[in-house]
Amino acid sequence: MTLARRNQLVITCEHGGREVPREYAALFSDRAALLDSHRGWDAGALELGRQLADAFGVPLHVATTTRLLVDLNRSIGHRQLFSEVTARTSSIVTTGPIATRSKPTWRALSRRASG
Repeated sequence: MTLARRNQLVITCEHGGREVPREYAALFSDRAALLDSHRGWDAGALELGRQLADAFGVPLHVATTTRLLVDLNRSIGHRQLFSEVTARTSSIVTTGPIATRSKPTWRALSRRASG
């Protein structure tokens, strides 16, 4: 057992990509430059996360969906949870597939890391 496992180290990469799920593609059809910018993702974060996870022998929990859809580092209700692209359509995002997949995962990781 590695030191990291004994201490329950959790490595996450919330902004590892700039992917847009098909069902939300229309929202981003004219925003390629924004998706490619730092506002869309953290370039290099996924590779760094992989290296850290490998070095410590723990899993990497990663999201490759653009933070412009919903920012996984923000709590529900935070004023910056949604970008200007999705703010007016936030109910679609919070009740759709993104919310269904991501909320329970990140909550579970948070509980595991703090407990």
